[in-house]
Amino acid sequence: MATVATTSLALALLVSGATAKPHVWVTSKEPLVVRGTGFHPVERVDLSLTTKGLNRHRILRVSRAGAFTARFVGTELPSKSCLALVVRAAGAAGSRAVFRLPVNAIDCPPPPPDP
Repeated sequence: MATVATTSLALALLVSGATAKPHVWVTSKEPLVVRGTGFHPVERVDLSLTTKGLNRHRILRVSRAGAFTARFVGTELPSKSCLALVVRAAGAAGSRAVFRLPVNAIDCPPPPPDP
């Protein structure tokens, strides 16, 4: 009975056209590589990378599966950065995803002492 229910649910999701929520993430820092999934098929996506001293922008089209891989050859993140990297992907059909690469706390100077 559980198999029938699982199969029915999978079929209902397939027929309804339900897609996964869009996600973006950094897969490599050298070279900088960003992957995205869960976008509408062949959707045009405006991809931006931002941190202090680094702004990169690219417009791309995702695959029929709703995924992309973007390589930013020649773009390196500072190795000893106390700054977070923000990756934003905005699709023309309304898909949106944001990823924040955490600050490397080890490389951050301590906060100033309280007066």
